[in-house]
Amino acid sequence: NRQFPDLTKGYPREIITETVGVSSHYSGTPVSRGVVTGKVRIVSGIDDARKLQPDEIMVAAFTDIGWTPYYGIIKGLITELGGALSHGAVVAREYGLPLISNIPGITNVLKTGQMIRIDGQKGTVEIISE
Repeated sequence: NRQFPDLTKGYPREIITETVGVSSHYSGTPVSRGVVTGKVRIVSGIDDARKLQPDEIMVAAFTDIGWTPYYGIIKGLITELGGALSHGAVVAREYGLPLISNIPGITNVLKTGQMIRIDGQKGTVEIISE
């Protein structure tokens, strides 16, 4: 699954994500407050999104306006990219969903079905069980 920057000047260079090491704790940018515990759902496309169950925590490389309908189902959100003014962040705050962004490679580290706790105030992710 090769990744490239959204914007590039000159020859596009592949993003090499240095996956965070094996751990039970990860940190990113706190974007929307709240602390929740729930099961992970890795979402890399619409087929994965259709499998979302109530109260799961959606983990995606990024979000855009097309993901908004799923915000009513999920309990929280983690993204590899994004910031406080991104569409996903604004909508997460409107829905009252904790959101942590900027954890490169997290979609490759977490697994669907894992139980995790996210803290949108501190920007932390803790794996509770496999």
